[in-house]
Amino acid sequence: MKQIRAVPDDTIALTVDVSSVWEAKMSAIRCHRTQLGESPILDAPEAKQRLFLGTEHFCLSSSRPAPDGKVANLRDWLANETEQS
Repeated sequence: MKQIRAVPDDTIALTVDVSSVWEAKMSAIRCHRTQLGESPILDAPEAKQRLFLGTEHFCLSSSRPAPDGKVANLRDWLANETEQS
């Protein structure tokens, strides 16, 4: 996480609220703290951490996206990808 790689909002195909697994995510991040470099995120108040790390966004690298470019249901989209391959 030494560098944040931003992408245009319209390239985001899937947004996942990971707040329900917050403790597991933070535990995993703490196990790999050396990979964060000098990132101040782990020293920030929990509310700021949750704001920054509570949602994950994914882009499609090479695939056939839904007509609007978004993935509404990951399981259905993956099944469709498998059938078309």
